[in-house]
Amino acid sequence: MPKKYPQPRYKRKKTEILRELREAAGLSQEEVANIFGMGRADSVRDWETGYSSPRRQTRARFIQYLLVVLRLQHDHGKFQQVWNGVMVDEWGWDPLGPDEAREYFGDQAYRIVSGQASAFQSLAPLAPAHQLVGRNQMLRDVKARLLAKRNVALCALSGKPGAGKTAVAIALAHDLELQAHFRDRILWAGVGRGAREQDILEHLALWASVLGISPDRIDRAQTLRDRAGLVHRAIGMQRILIVIDDVWDINFAIALRVGGDNCAHLVTTRLPVVAIDFAGEATNVQELDEDNGLALLSEFVPQLLVDEEEMARELVGLVDGLPLGIVIMGRHLRRAAASGHPRRLREVVAQLRQVKERIYAEMPLSPLEAHPSRPDRSYVSIAAAIEISDDALDGSSRRALRALSVFPAKPNSFSEDAALAVCAEPLQVVDTLVDAGLLESSAPERYMMHQSIHDYGTLSLTDLAVHQRMATYYADYVLAHEQDHELLAQDYANITAATVTADERGYDEELIRLCNGFADFLIIRGHYSSAVGYLQKAHQVARVLGYPLHVIQCLRNMGRVMERQGNLKEAEAYLSQGVQVAEGTGEEAELAALLLLLGIVKTNLSDFTLAQDCYESALKVAEKRQDVRLQSHLHQNLGILAQKQGALGVAARHFRQALLFVEALGDQRRISGVLGNMGALAYQRGHYKLAKDLFTRVLGIAQSLRHLDHESNTLGNLGLVAAKLGDTEKAMSLYNSAISVARKIGLRETLTFLLRSLGTLLGERGEMEQERSLYLEGLDVARALGHKERIAQYLLSLGAIASDEKKFEEAQAYYKEGRALAEGIGSRKLIADFDRNAGIIAVNLDDYATAEKLFERSLAAARSVGLPESEIMALTELGEVYLMQDKLQPAQDVFQQLLGKAEDTDSQQDIAAAKFGLGRLAAKHGDYDEAATLGQESYSIYLSLKHRYAENIRAWLDALPAPDTREEVADGRGNSG
Repeated sequence: MPKKYPQPRYKRKKTEILRELREAAGLSQEEVANIFGMGRADSVRDWETGYSSPRRQTRARFIQYLLVVLRLQHDHGKFQQVWNGVMVDEWGWDPLGPDEAREYFGDQAYRIVSGQASAFQSLAPLAPAHQLVGRNQMLRDVKARLLAKRNVALCALSGKPGAGKTAVAIALAHDLELQAHFRDRILWAGVGRGAREQDILEHLALWASVLGISPDRIDRAQTLRDRAGLVHRAIGMQRILIVIDDVWDINFAIALRVGGDNCAHLVTTRLPVVAIDFAGEATNVQELDEDNGLALLSEFVPQLLVDEEEMARELVGLVDGLPLGIVIMGRHLRRAAASGHPRRLREVVAQLRQVKERIYAEMPLSPLEAHPSRPDRSYVSIAAAIEISDDALDGSSRRALRALSVFPAKPNSFSEDAALAVCAEPLQVVDTLVDAGLLESSAPERYMMHQSIHDYGTLSLTDLAVHQRMATYYADYVLAHEQDHELLAQDYANITAATVTADERGYDEELIRLCNGFADFLIIRGHYSSAVGYLQKAHQVARVLGYPLHVIQCLRNMGRVMERQGNLKEAEAYLSQGVQVAEGTGEEAELAALLLLLGIVKTNLSDFTLAQDCYESALKVAEKRQDVRLQSHLHQNLGILAQKQGALGVAARHFRQALLFVEALGDQRRISGVLGNMGALAYQRGHYKLAKDLFTRVLGIAQSLRHLDHESNTLGNLGLVAAKLGDTEKAMSLYNSAISVARKIGLRETLTFLLRSLGTLLGERGEMEQERSLYLEGLDVARALGHKERIAQYLLSLGAIASDEKKFEEAQAYYKEGRALAEGIGSRKLIADFDRNAGIIAVNLDDYATAEKLFERSLAAARSVGLPESEIMALTELGEVYLMQDKLQPAQDVFQQLLGKAEDTDSQQDIAAAKFGLGRLAAKHGDYDEAATLGQESYSIYLSLKHRYAENIRAWLDALPAPDTREEVADGRGNSG
């Protein structure tokens, strides 16, 4: 067991770097323990978590471990950070001495590493007090280019304001390996946006002086050409790293490119084009990811991550990982935390949550830290950093920057068309913002804006017409692309922002068009609460303005949302109200669409006659208007209605007609819907392999279109088929996936189907309590929805559980209520199922005559409407009751029919039931070999299905006479049932 201390002895935030380096090297704690000759990994774990430190005698081995095993031999800066931060500051070891430095780092570097570098000259700014985080790979990559064996290595760092370009350059200038390589010196020039030729001359003069050129010679070189040549000749073959910071004009960068063959040049710039022109390629210094942002924030307020990690994540997110923003916030938080009063820390956090307070929060600078573009300022803020770039823009570009801030910030993106419509400026202006590093390209002809730049633009936006242009653009956009959900998904955040803007600013017509145009997407993607909120607002505005067409559309879409959520009574109310308005205004097309939806709701409420009336009335309108799309919907739903009423041939004809229409339209979403109906019909008819093929096609379309509601339904249907074909593990997985999606987006009606299907499968596996729990949950949901058919199905299933437990009165109560519902909605399938289950109770009460009548009635009902699944179930129970009464020939006939039907449908469970029945009949006739063969086949199937009946069949097989006595028993007319 690991050693335990009341609390770590060392700062875990520092010692954890050992774990990070170990994991990056791909080593386990056990492997490190072996390197140090320890048998167990406990000590390694304690080093990394701050509970203990190695013995000082392991110092030499630990240096080798860091350099060779953890691969820091070429990353002297990281080695120094680890050694000083952990070994020296935490463990109390001595700093690295000169002799050690010479031994491990060589003659060129030892004086730097050991602190004996007084001869080394560098004009680079001092390194900041906090660590540079999240840049290790970038530092390695840039170092490799700077150290490349080629003449005058050129590198360029570009990035947005506050991204930390200068910080990376400073880190490189202080890197021990680079200092060892460029052993003669490091030259540095901070250029800045306002630089003039005279400033460049002064930088060259300073460099010349450092290189030992006399003041007289420097003064005589008055032109850039002469002074640059002077410095170049002085450098000669020396190894020098030249850093040119904050470049805005490529000509000035080129003027300072004065190194010789053994030199390297590094430029930092906000302008990608300058970076490309200087070095041919650019290293983009991006914002930090969340983990590195938190690590940087913890440099200032380490306790914040311990006590308030979520708050810390929020703060990093507010500046989207911008290093400058994190450092400024960290300093303000550190000052508040130092007071020791949590209240003051919370107050600062509350201030930083406000956009204006956050981007204008200041951090003082020493004269040596002043920004090259603002040397006169003794402070920096996010706003001040962005303002430098903003001041460099012309008036059109500055207006465009503010206008584009109405789009939600990165990672959201917006199209070029939207940008031009909103900013009302030429395309060249957008290009200018990209070239200035204030706008990023996210994909071809799409852009995004960093959170802090977005905040700056929002606070300085004065042209309020921008908001209306955005609302108008997206109102037109959603109506033009109403059915292209992938396109709408790209702009989900933008459309939402436009809708909120239209609502808050009173752009009534845009609000109505946005809400109705976006409703289909929101409903299909399962964003029901958003759809309801928007539609209620649009409906209210449309009524006040007296726009009947928009009122009808709002009511229709509200009805759709309610129907999808299973709120059938509310859906009926909205749609009925819409029908009244449409009839009063003569809007035929809208009336037909409303009647279609109302028919669906009536079907789900089991009001089949009224549903038929709605569909037929709507079909007349659709045919009159030659509306192919609407006709396809109506034929599809007439098929569903016929299927529910047991008219399977009629259903098939309607589905085929619907498929012809939707294929002519080329509408993949609608094609998948009709194919799904055809799959359900194939399943109902016992054609399970065909059903599987159809459902698999549907799932592919649903997933490609990201239709979550359709995906959930189809996963459930594939689960039903998998169960029928004997793959119960696959069925379980499919059901659970379907339920997860249904719960996620609130598909209550779908959930009632899925819970029952999964419960049935669990019951067959003997997991009775889980089965009952799912049925009770499903029944509650079905009752809340008022879904009579689902309620009856759950009552049937709960009655079957009670019957299995010999609680016959409870079972009969379930069946009584359920059969009444089945009769009320005219479902012959459910009536057949209730008759069959009532027969099972009669069998348990030894009333075989009643049981026979009920099973025969159930069988006749199933056959009359062509329901193979119900027919198979009735045959199974009828065969059992004949067998119990020793009516062997009728039993033989029934089980043979059952086997034929089961093999036709490839239902493995039903094949097993038929073979067990035939096996018991063989035993009754004394043919024990045949009985054993059939019983074993049945047992194998049930066992593969993990069905609880497998144990019963195994017991029956074990009770059969032994093979060596079967002939003797048969001669004695033995009997085994």
